[in-house]
Amino acid sequence: MNMVIILAVFLCTFFSFSLQEGPLNVHLVCHTHDDVGWLKTIDDYYYGRKMEIHRAGAVESILDTVVSELAQDQKRKFSYAEIAFFAKWWDAQNDTVKQMVHELVQSGQLEFINGGWCSNDEATVHYNAIIDQMSIGLRFISSNFGVQPLVGWQIDPFGHSSFQATAYSLMGFSSGFISRIDFVEKYVRYYTSELEMMWQNSHSLGHSMDLFTSILYPHYIPPPDFCFDELCTDSPIKDIEGAHNNKVNEFISYSLNKGRHFKTNNILLTMGNDFNYGDAGKWYRNLDKLIKYANENGSVNVMYSTPSLYMKYVNQDNKVKWEVKKGDFFPYATAPHHYWSGYLSSRPGLKGYARKCNAHLQACKQLEAIHNGMGDNGPSSVKLQHAVGEVQHHDAITGTEKQHVANDYAKRLHIGEVECRSVMATVLNDLAAKGANAPKMNLSFCEYLNISVCPVTEGGDFNMVVYNSLARPYTGMVRIPVIKEDVSVTDPNNNKIPVQVMPISPMTKRTPAFVRYNAQAQFHAAIEVTVPPLGYAMYTASTTGSKQHSKFVTKSDPLHVKTKSEDVVIRNKFYQVKFDGKSGHIKTITNIESSISSDVNQQLYWYCGSTGDKEDNQNSGAYVFRPNSSIVFPFGKDNNNNANISVIKGDLLSEVRQVYNPWVSQVVRLYKNKPSIELEYTIGPIDIKDNLGKEVISRFSTNFKTKSTFYTDSNGRETIKRMRDYLPLYPFYKRTEPVAGNYYPITSRAFIRDEDSNLQLTVLTDRAQGGSSLTDGTLELMIHRRLLHDDSRGVFEPLNETGESGDGLVIRGKHLLILDTIDESAYTQRMMAEELMMTPELAFAPTDGLQLGDYNLKYSGLSTALPDNVHLLTLEYLDKSTILLRLDHQFESDDPKEWSAPASVKLSDLFVAFKIKEVTELGLGGNVALSDIKRLQWKTVEGQTVPSPMNLPPVTAPDFTVSLSPMMIRTFNVTVDFSGDANLQYNSYDKML
Repeated sequence: MNMVIILAVFLCTFFSFSLQEGPLNVHLVCHTHDDVGWLKTIDDYYYGRKMEIHRAGAVESILDTVVSELAQDQKRKFSYAEIAFFAKWWDAQNDTVKQMVHELVQSGQLEFINGGWCSNDEATVHYNAIIDQMSIGLRFISSNFGVQPLVGWQIDPFGHSSFQATAYSLMGFSSGFISRIDFVEKYVRYYTSELEMMWQNSHSLGHSMDLFTSILYPHYIPPPDFCFDELCTDSPIKDIEGAHNNKVNEFISYSLNKGRHFKTNNILLTMGNDFNYGDAGKWYRNLDKLIKYANENGSVNVMYSTPSLYMKYVNQDNKVKWEVKKGDFFPYATAPHHYWSGYLSSRPGLKGYARKCNAHLQACKQLEAIHNGMGDNGPSSVKLQHAVGEVQHHDAITGTEKQHVANDYAKRLHIGEVECRSVMATVLNDLAAKGANAPKMNLSFCEYLNISVCPVTEGGDFNMVVYNSLARPYTGMVRIPVIKEDVSVTDPNNNKIPVQVMPISPMTKRTPAFVRYNAQAQFHAAIEVTVPPLGYAMYTASTTGSKQHSKFVTKSDPLHVKTKSEDVVIRNKFYQVKFDGKSGHIKTITNIESSISSDVNQQLYWYCGSTGDKEDNQNSGAYVFRPNSSIVFPFGKDNNNNANISVIKGDLLSEVRQVYNPWVSQVVRLYKNKPSIELEYTIGPIDIKDNLGKEVISRFSTNFKTKSTFYTDSNGRETIKRMRDYLPLYPFYKRTEPVAGNYYPITSRAFIRDEDSNLQLTVLTDRAQGGSSLTDGTLELMIHRRLLHDDSRGVFEPLNETGESGDGLVIRGKHLLILDTIDESAYTQRMMAEELMMTPELAFAPTDGLQLGDYNLKYSGLSTALPDNVHLLTLEYLDKSTILLRLDHQFESDDPKEWSAPASVKLSDLFVAFKIKEVTELGLGGNVALSDIKRLQWKTVEGQTVPSPMNLPPVTAPDFTVSLSPMMIRTFNVTVDFSGDANLQYNSYDKML
């Protein structure tokens, strides 16, 4: 570490930047960082309850006292970020206070920064959820105050993603502030005056997305001994004028020293911390004195400021040319053995539920929009919007909160999900009913299909409504728990379709929830469904049909070892997968369509979590990943890691069930019409009888020549190239944690390539995970963690989740595996990732008393499907004449031309439920007209003036054609007319076919 500092100081001598004439401008930014849940729940933080858990100012009091103090002096300013809290406070205020706040906002004394519902995490959050949670907050600010934030303020997330910067640019922000980057990089940037830079965050969108970025140093806290909060013990400013005021002199010295490390005559000092300003008067009384007495010195110009005001000052210095940053800021480390890559996989249950609820929210909003809202007193998507927004917080979906707070997030999600089910049931009933006299279907949504529990399907005959939230047709398999092998299914065209019935795995029957709900199902019925875009299809299942069950390769119980050791093969029209008969592992994969075959071995292992060693006492925990060595341990008996396997083959799907031990199993599936291999793992409760914390991984091993290179996604969007042990900014520094230091966030997918052989192996995830390629030809992802020691990051609680049984949490998740050429993989991985994210919604109703002739059995909300390279990102009801619409080009500029080419969508006749009258383009946040966005210009050392204009083609009547370049997202307020009889168009998709 000393070498790092010495080298940084040495480099500093070559990077001296003289200040402009005149005193140094010291911008005091008064702020509070209010976590939307962490050690306490959202409500407990807001009301200031449970101080024994966390001594923190009540957010309610913070906002009360800040507003009061700002009103007493027009020079005072304050910056606020977390709109989830502010909106709650705002709703409780009377008209007098609201008018006061309006005046403070309009005068610039109270500035909204960032403007999201929360300060979202940047590693484990899907881009769809980032946009949504930002949009909720930004539109709240716009609708109540008529202003829009100008700067991003992500000062506490544990590393920073390139998509977050892209999103800021698309929202119209001129700059962004961050704080948590690798400790060595931060030192180097500080001593070389490179804490401020231009961030080139999108290679597809180019310089139009460049974002001026400032890194707070050392963090977002006040200078030492200058915290004046009720939570602090620092001494106050004394009323002493002139040179005898030692505390003021210390401040001046600190400011001048810091000013030497910045390129302009401005520095920003954050005057605040977590939950500060519970007594804002104490802060402002001291800062008033500090400003008065410091300015008497003449060498500094201290002022109340805000992040946007600071940026305007910095931007005025047009002589400075800014360095350029590419890529992102991962992984994040705070010391040589303190890599914060554990949170990438912590609490996988919450991560999976958050992803599921986000997809459910999109379907709910779509149906709400198609239905023209739910009326003043009807159910709505608002609660789920807020809950999904809250769980994107950087101490929520990350898994770095206390257990009772994680439970609270899940509870909020569930409450919102239940209300959204009411929305969906109402709309689906209304769309399906052919007339006013058609009886309502008693639709229910089975919450526990992942563990084969669904009372409706276990009770006899039923109707199944499958809703597809994608803007293209969906064909795929659904698996439904049933009590009999005799099942027949009729599709919406009244044709009987194939059904494959197979026994439920004994591993599923052992899960606590399966037992608790007294599940009766003994079988899964696999049904291939075809559903129109943005629409539904209704299927009818009867338990009185002929037997159509799967054929077993072996009659052995799935828990027993196969009696023979020959290799096992399963296949569909896309893949052949061979398993080693002795070990039970995948051995080779053949892509039949591409005529590619490769040795691929996949196994489950575990790392042993460190409890400290002679190098450092750092434990592995919720934040920090630190295995006690690079060795991975097997699950099988006698350390051979063998899996007992059983095989099921059928016309619709084939699968191999692997059992490593009683708490580790996996099913490898091939579906009839899917160009991917599904791996569904069930892990838990993780055994800790040996008092060892365990971190479970899935590792794929090939003979690819990958040259230390692998690829991960940025929040499900653009691809980031990673190189093992490669640190471009400071190559002199060797990573002290060879495993954790090479772990990166995987939100949607990761892959390795053998460019010489034109091969790519891609793994898609159903939730965020950490992963890496630690040796050439391998790819691993962490799927579950259970640790017995806290990692000393403030939670004071080990990551030791327990399920209903109290024995630990059981996790079931999915990976999709794709082996193909590099070009073909680009298309397949996007399509499969979209389907994995936006899984169809299933609703069920008993058939008793229902006559199918009373219902429309198929519906599409679109007159034509969107092109494969265009994703319908948002369709959201705003009011009875306004829809929020986002379209998303989901391919990158360097993908094959067939898919990366610009795409066009004609909106005029696209939607069935309404007619479009007018289209207004907005920034990505949906809060400001695109024409009103004016971003600051900056000069780079590369000789460019950035950001460059986006130059988007206008969207005008009568066709309202939207053009999209690769990776572009365009957002619109669409004025619509619902007066037409949409029922006349319900079967338009059939006509299109």
